[in-house]
Amino acid sequence: AVKKMGEMGFLGMMVDPKYGGAGLDSISYVLAIEEIAKVDASAAVVMSVNNSLVCAGLEKFCNEEQKMKYLKPLAA
Repeated sequence: AVKKMGEMGFLGMMVDPKYGGAGLDSISYVLAIEEIAKVDASAAVVMSVNNSLVCAGLEKFCNEEQKMKYLKPLAA
């Protein structure tokens, strides 16, 4: 399920497109989480953790080299 979510762009929704993300806003992210949680709460948790804890932290605190090495694959 996680591979499919990545292919659909759900694992890097708010990440800048230059790092492989969708560049969407918070409202779009919340709406997607809610819809996925209706069907599979565990998949929504995986999506939430990757977007908010992992990708957001990497995008905010890493240098450019680290973003290209770690953020780009995680967002894609």
